[in-house]
Amino acid sequence: MDLIANYSCVTGEGPLWHSDRNLLYWIDIPNGRLFQYDPKTEEHQIVFEGPQIGGFTIQTDGKLLLFMEKGSIAKWSSEGLETVVEGIGGEEDSRFNDVIAAPNGS
Repeated sequence: MDLIANYSCVTGEGPLWHSDRNLLYWIDIPNGRLFQYDPKTEEHQIVFEGPQIGGFTIQTDGKLLLFMEKGSIAKWSSEGLETVVEGIGGEEDSRFNDVIAAPNGS
């Protein structure tokens, strides 16, 4: 097994392969960081820093749907962040955890 990136994460998890873009994404939950690795160029970077991220999925348009603290949900792409759900009432002290979706989006 080879090391592809060496970031200090509190809770690094959720690796997800984006087959349309040939990129690997993963998160550091409490630090609200989204990472990206391109195996073709061997480049890696932090592509988003914000609220805690409990999980994410890949949407049909190629954007990543981030499930974050306080019940907020946003679409992320290299162009920026688009809020989908501002938050869920009564969830101010919580966050999503272990978000998964089938390849067909269900």
